[in-house]
This record gives sequence, structure tokens and C-alpha cells, in this order.
Amino acid sequence: MKRNLLKVMASLAVTASLVMSIAISAIADGIQGDEETGYYALVPSSGTDTINLSSDGVSTLRIYDGGGPNGSYNNNWNGTLEIIAPIGYQIRLNSNSINLEGNEYDKLYVYEGDTQLCYLGSSTGTIDLTTNGNTMRIKFITDYSVTDSGFDLTATIIPYTVITTTPSASAITYGQTLADSTLTGGEAYVNGVLTEGEFTWSDGSVVPSVADSDVTEYEVTFDESPALTCNVTLTVNKADCTVTPPTGNTLAYTEADQQLIVAGSAEGGTMLYSLSEDGEFSEEIPVAADPGTYTVYYEVVGDENHNDVAPQSVTATIAEPEPAPVPVPTPTPAPAAPAAPAPDVRAMNINNFVERLYVIALDRTYDTIGRDYWIDQLLNQGNSGAYVARGFFFSQEFLGRDLSDEEFVTILYSVFFDRTPDAEGFANWTSALANGASRAQVIDGFAYSTEWTSTCARFDVNP
Repeated sequence: MKRNLLKVMASLAVTASLVMSIAISAIADGIQGDEETGYYALVPSSGTDTINLSSDGVSTLRIYDGGGPNGSYNNNWNGTLEIIAPIGYQIRLNSNSINLEGNEYDKLYVYEGDTQLCYLGSSTGTIDLTTNGNTMRIKFITDYSVTDSGFDLTATIIPYTVITTTPSASAITYGQTLADSTLTGGEAYVNGVLTEGEFTWSDGSVVPSVADSDVTEYEVTFDESPALTCNVTLTVNKADCTVTPPTGNTLAYTEADQQLIVAGSAEGGTMLYSLSEDGEFSEEIPVAADPGTYTVYYEVVGDENHNDVAPQSVTATIAEPEPAPVPVPTPTPAPAAPAAPAPDVRAMNINNFVERLYVIALDRTYDTIGRDYWIDQLLNQGNSGAYVARGFFFSQEFLGRDLSDEEFVTILYSVFFDRTPDAEGFANWTSALANGASRAQVIDGFAYSTEWTSTCARFDVNP
């Protein structure tokens, strides 16, 4: 049968040469025959032989086992014939005849790369296949006994239209479209010919997310006709958040907690706040009650498509409380003295409460106008003992004494607790002042104590 098929080899070669116009130049090693009778190659007994059809100028090639066109193959065969077509060409392989030992003693394989395209282990069979690319490997393995006439195959290269090199896409930032990414490189062959053209995104309006970065494939079109397409990935970087910073408040002292800032906002993330740069940040707006200057830190935690924003800060203030004024009322003529009323025990206690404040806080005896004003605040106006005590401590006269922290705390013990300081409490309060607590905060600590409540009870005063 092989001898009969030799007669049509020349005709097949001429037909194949119309498929690919390649002038036959030098015939590479491994190819036998001639242009008139047809070219052929043998699968080697071991190792790999390579036939490059592009450089050989041969477009159709007969392929035989080691026995060649006329003989039978040999035992102990294990060789591979690799066929390489020009870029832009596929390889079609057809069987003319196949006669093997069978029962998988002798085996014929066809591969493209590492992909097995065909396997024959039976005595007969047919092959009709075409590669996706431009390479093919034919491997033949025989055992140690029994042979047959072998195989006669025809390999023909066929020009086709294909994108051989995928273009690369430049990185974009989240929010941009595919059209903002530039495609570079890439090669396409049309009917086996490298063709100039432009790669474009099939749908440039798509907005990829960061989760799509280097993962999701998007279609790219080569602008020749018929249009060619391939899939390309690209890097999508996170975008910066659009941030409206918070603003610090300037607040009056109210004794109650107040929000220190007007909240900011972040498009693409969540704004968090803290009173410490290294502390825990949360979405809650920081509050404070005590007078002072506060630094409020804020940061933004970006979502899956946006970058974080590092901590920044704004300043807020709560003003010191205004001291209660000591009015100087206009004296009025004293009315005729009425008959002496029965003594008012509560009024006497309140009088004693106020007079002791002058002695302890201001280190002097009372003046009548001032004393009567404070008695009226307690007796008739419904104000608390703490309110009156703060009036003395925040008065210009007391502030002008310029007392040390130790002297200040000693006076607080005398006013609020009617006693000298205990060692532990004295140490705690002076330490708090040394570590940044304001005197207003310390006064509040004494004013809210149960011992102050007991002191006020002895003078019939609301604490």
C-alpha cells in the first residue's frame, strides 16, 4: 500500500504548495525525497528530530515509521518527530494507512505541546486532526517483538487567522473605564501573514473593580476583517477617597459633655475619630466636659476600592467657666428696727457657711455686701453650696492669691470636708494636677463627693 501511495505524493505536494506560497530552498536534515516524488520524514528510533517547515520550504510532508515508505518498523523503538510550521499556520495531520501490532504493544501518539491530540494502540485506526498552533509532536513506541507495516501519515501546513501575542494593558485606577487603559504590543496573523492593526477594548465603557485586578479577563478586538478577539487582564489600583475634614468646635463651658467637632465625611471609606493618635479609632464623635484645648484625630479606612487616609488632626476648645460676679448692691436706708424676731436657725447656719468661705478661701473676714449676696443665693435663690463655693474659687480675688497645687488642695479639704487632708487623698489630687488635670476638674471631684454632702447638711445647705 505504501508503494501505491508514493504515486500520489507529488500531486499532494503541488496542491499544498498552493495553500502556502513558499519557495523551496534548502532541505533541512531529516527530510528525504524530492520535489518530484514528494518529501517525507521518519520518526527516529530514539530522541527527537525536528522538522521546520518554514525554513525548509516544504508545505506537505509524508511521515513514516522507521521502516520508511516500503518496509516494516523495528522493535524497541521510542522516538519523536517534532514538526514546526511558520507562525500564523496550523498543521493538519491525516492518516493514509495504519497497521500496528495491536493490543497496545506498539503505540502511536500525537501531541501539541503537552496536550495529547491522538493515541492509537490498536492494530488499525485513522487520524484526521488540526493543531490550534504551529507545532506538533509524533511519538512512536514499539515493544521487543512482532512488527507490522506501520503508518503512513500526511502533514500539511495551513495558513489561518489568529492573534499570536496578546497585547498588554496599562494599569488604571478604580473609577476609570477600560478605555482609559492603553493596549500595547500584541501580534496578529491574517491568513498566515503578520498584519499591522490596532487592538482596542471591545467594550471600553466597563468600569472594573479592584477585585477584578489581574483576575478578570476582558475582550480585546483586533481591527482587521474578520475581527479577531482575545482576552486580556489588567491591574486596577485603588483610588483615593474624597475627604471632607471635620472642623473643631469652640465651646463655652457647660459642665456637660459636648461634641468637640463637626463630623467630616469620606466618599469611598469610613471616617473614624480618636483623642489619641495611637489610640482606638471609632465612628463616634469625641466629647468632653472640662475646659481646655483638645486635639481630635481622624482617619479614613477605605473600602475595597479605595485607599486608607492616614491620621490627621483638628483642634477644639472648651473655654474656662466665667466666675460668678460679686455684685455691689445699692444700699437702702435701713427701716426702723422691728421687734427682734425669733432667731432663724437655718439662716444662722447659712450665714456661718458663707462666713467660713471668706475666712478659708479668701483668707479674710467677710464684707457685709458680699456676704449678704451669697446668703441670698442660698437662702432665697435656691442655688447650691457647690455653686457658691465655685463663685469664691473662680473669683479674681482667689485667683490672685496664686496658690501652689499643694496649698490649693489643702484649702479644698478645709472648705469641702471641714478637715485637714489625709495623706493618700492629698497625694492623689496633687498628682492629678501635676499630670494635667485642671483645677476646675479637681473642684468638681470634691463637689460631687459624699463627704461634701455631709458638710453641707451641717449648715442646712443643698450640696
